[in-house]
Amino acid sequence: MSSGVELLDLVTRWIHVIAGIMWIGNSLLFNWLDRSLVQGGAHPQTRKPVGTIWLLHSGGFYYVEKTLLEGDRLPAPIHWFKWQAYTTWLSGAALLIVVYYSGGRALMNEPSSIGGFSHEQATWIGIGAIAMRFFRVTLPTFSGENMVSSDSIGNSVRVMVRRPACRHRGGRAGQGRRRVRTGRAIPLPR
Repeated sequence: MSSGVELLDLVTRWIHVIAGIMWIGNSLLFNWLDRSLVQGGAHPQTRKPVGTIWLLHSGGFYYVEKTLLEGDRLPAPIHWFKWQAYTTWLSGAALLIVVYYSGGRALMNEPSSIGGFSHEQATWIGIGAIAMRFFRVTLPTFSGENMVSSDSIGNSVRVMVRRPACRHRGGRAGQGRRRVRTGRAIPLPR
């Protein structure tokens, strides 16, 4: 393995870890902030404040107010905490490509498994699984489809009842996953 690929692997892993820590840290901060807000602050800056809090960091005092805009225009400039999540996702996708798809160092299949897939076949199966997940779950979520409709609730109940049955009885879905995944990747029954 060339030192360039190893360096790319190392840099991508560290970017992924650091971005993940930042994303989780921001999530924890905002969860704490929501729990710690004081109702009816003394100096509201907006029309509909939910709560306020004073913070101290590095010798500076910060006044933070959570508000609901309810149709008002977004303030400008606005600081949006999105880049930690984007960087985590993109670096994770880059890791998937560097380590599994192009690197071929991590095992996605075993020669002794039922399928006996080559590395290229296993790579395309992985890409297909990601694409299927995107088109069946992610795309409908962001296309404005109502995810809490009676159809989606009924489908969720059918999946929850049928999937364990397929897994334990050796149904078609369970057998199909076992043919593609190695023994290490098959989820344990709950």
